[in-house]
Amino acid sequence: MKIKTETPDDKTTLIRCGHAVVRIIKLPRGKYTNWRLNWTVGRKLYRRAFSDETRALSEGERVVRSLATADGAMTSLSGEDISYFNECKSRLGTTPMHIAVDFFLKFHEHTTKNPKTFTEVWEMFYGKRQEKKLSQRYYQTLRCHGKYWNNEIGSRFIDTISHDEYLKSLSGSKYSDRTKHNLLGTLTTVLRFARKQRFVSDDKPEIEADFADVPMTTPEIYTVEELKKLFIVAPKYYLPYIAIMAFAGTRRSEASHRLLHASDVLFEDRMIRLCPEITKDRAGRTLDITPNLEEWLLEFMLSEGPIFPYHKVKSIPSELLNKVGLTTKDNALRHSFCSYHLALKRNAAETAELAGNSPTMLRKHYKATVSSSAAREWFSITPDAVRAYAKEKNLDGLITW
Repeated sequence: MKIKTETPDDKTTLIRCGHAVVRIIKLPRGKYTNWRLNWTVGRKLYRRAFSDETRALSEGERVVRSLATADGAMTSLSGEDISYFNECKSRLGTTPMHIAVDFFLKFHEHTTKNPKTFTEVWEMFYGKRQEKKLSQRYYQTLRCHGKYWNNEIGSRFIDTISHDEYLKSLSGSKYSDRTKHNLLGTLTTVLRFARKQRFVSDDKPEIEADFADVPMTTPEIYTVEELKKLFIVAPKYYLPYIAIMAFAGTRRSEASHRLLHASDVLFEDRMIRLCPEITKDRAGRTLDITPNLEEWLLEFMLSEGPIFPYHKVKSIPSELLNKVGLTTKDNALRHSFCSYHLALKRNAAETAELAGNSPTMLRKHYKATVSSSAAREWFSITPDAVRAYAKEKNLDGLITW
């Protein structure tokens, strides 16, 4: 087919080849001039701009020839894409490109019509999560987990990754078993999202069955004696923080948040309100004020504003802990509350509601870890009980409150 060029006016050039037409429009931009190509493939309009008229005409001829030979998909390629295409074609030699593509898809087992890399799926998943407006602590954890998985498998198509590869990546990491479990939990959620979006084939089994390959450890808790020692060496401003975690079961992020004010502590109703703004799931909940917790709060919490100075609540210095033979235990106060409260009440649903957790999780990790007698003693620890214990053990000189 011959290519014909027409100039209906000073600003328009039409390039024809059979039924195909490409329009080139001259667009003055001050002291510069651009030439814009317009053409259609079906109902879709394509545009491309050049600062050189010769290049615009050459590209117009290439596009119109591709359209005339029904190779419209090629016209959507940029100059860089064309170079890459030609390089790939030269590497194939005499092998037809469609055979190479079929072999690649079969080798990588692409069973979805819209293959996506893990990074692409993760960005869509994270965007959907942000729409739910959950806690900042949750998003911070999610970003950390996303960074790990993107570094490991981000550039790979999500439908081609086997579950063995996920687990192999975790087994070779330096993280603890609990962190591996959490990373795998986040991954499971992402894969469910990908399945709903048709980025993962329906015939691929879910990954929950592989959780057993990442063993869980029993959460650390404090004994009754260890908690008394912790109260002995703790600074005065730290006491409400310890008490509210040990006897009410708040998370660290909830207990140390500056929005937990004295107005949220309702002694008459024997409850503490946790507003949606400070809870992990943004649902809000209430905590019970036990008799011993009431004594700690009445004696040491601030009467206005935050119940304790937010900027000071970080961690008790190790040199103070060493004086009474204690070491740092990660999140042990909340774990202790769950264990002792479950042993005392024998009601997983009640403990789960107070802790903002699920009954299944409580039964899995906290059931039968402490005795009921130890639980009764735990919820009997008051300021006077700590003072008496300190005097008995000759530790009263360490008390600063």
